[in-house]
Amino acid sequence: EMRSLGGPFWLVDCASVVPSAIVPKSACHRAYAYERATEALHAQLAPKDWTEVHAGGDANAPLDFELPAAVDLRTADVEALLKDMEVDMSVAPVAHTRGGSAEGYARWSSWVDGGGLKTYAKRRNESLDVRGVSRMSAFLNTGMVSPMRIARLAFAGSGAGKGKFLNEFLTWR
Repeated sequence: EMRSLGGPFWLVDCASVVPSAIVPKSACHRAYAYERATEALHAQLAPKDWTEVHAGGDANAPLDFELPAAVDLRTADVEALLKDMEVDMSVAPVAHTRGGSAEGYARWSSWVDGGGLKTYAKRRNESLDVRGVSRMSAFLNTGMVSPMRIARLAFAGSGAGKGKFLNEFLTWR
């Protein structure tokens, strides 16, 4: 469908630290096999700062296709926009979780600063311990925070739970 638009098309694998295209197919169906196959690459790639890349070309060049109309979210009817997006309105709002990148990274920092990474291995299976896990899934799953940045920050961290967190984050996520 994207090719029919006539413009360039890129598929970016940004949910993992190790690009899925370089993971052997034989290592994709068992966590232990994936962990073994990607361990060295995780250790090499996760701690790296990412180089800023500037896009080439003319950003003002005419497009071969039409973009959707711009929406001013300050004045838009948000409820109408949500209806157009087929959002499941039966899911209740979560008052204690605000969305956005800044909120996601603030949650990460608060968890790490509160000793979460240090005690993760010991506390992660205690379902009533709300500080035992990072609670970053919603931010990661919706693209509000970068898994590469979280991996880099975790690698830079310290404590007894760091290894277990990285294993869970890089292998099971």
